[in-house]
Amino acid sequence: SGPKGGHSSPENLVDWVVGCLGITTVCSSNCEAAVKTCVTTTGGQAPAAFATCLTTTEVGTGKCKKGCAPTQAMLETSEKPTISLTMKTFGAPKSTAVSTRKSDSLCTFTSTGGGNFTPSTGTPSTGTGTSTSKQPTPNTGTQVKGSFAMKTNDCTALQQPKATDAIGKAILQTIGSGPTVEVKVKCTRRLALEKGRQLTTTTAEANYVITVPAGSTVTAASVANTIKTTSTSDIQSKIATEIQA
Repeated sequence: SGPKGGHSSPENLVDWVVGCLGITTVCSSNCEAAVKTCVTTTGGQAPAAFATCLTTTEVGTGKCKKGCAPTQAMLETSEKPTISLTMKTFGAPKSTAVSTRKSDSLCTFTSTGGGNFTPSTGTPSTGTGTSTSKQPTPNTGTQVKGSFAMKTNDCTALQQPKATDAIGKAILQTIGSGPTVEVKVKCTRRLALEKGRQLTTTTAEANYVITVPAGSTVTAASVANTIKTTSTSDIQSKIATEIQA
């Protein structure tokens, strides 16, 4: 039957995703040093020791901020998987400058001014519903639709119910109670060349539909404005917190 091939995800996968993408604020140098020492002195299985040191021990000492994005050096105390950095960067990008959108781009996430989390539709759309009676159908609600993209090495994990629920909860935390939100994640794979090797990178496109019920104290206009003025780092931080909850 031959040997079994394929790849497997590293231990503490969520921490690798948060650290590699720089979803939350990076852990401080003091935290990095404390975790590395803690893992060494704790002993036992390194992945388990890392998880305890990062989320409990060093948070308790005050050296680490809960939910911070671990550095590559910190994560490698858990294990040292094969790492291929297509963009040559581990963690949040060094530059937050807005790139020019290519004419053939399928991405609907936009960023204005300070890198804001912006709905792709701009203007909210109003749902009208249908009815067989002659009476006019009441407005069933107003929808705000949009999407944003995230680079990831494990897009399948972001399609799981726990991850899509976390994205939805993060959006609701941002806009407030009243509306409902539906999230679907689409994965797009792209081949890239690095030092003569063909690598595959994946973009996770999170498409969301926010429905503001008729008569709600929150309006579709205020929801769209809140999303537009919310920073990318803030919404990503909320997503990471919900995933780790």
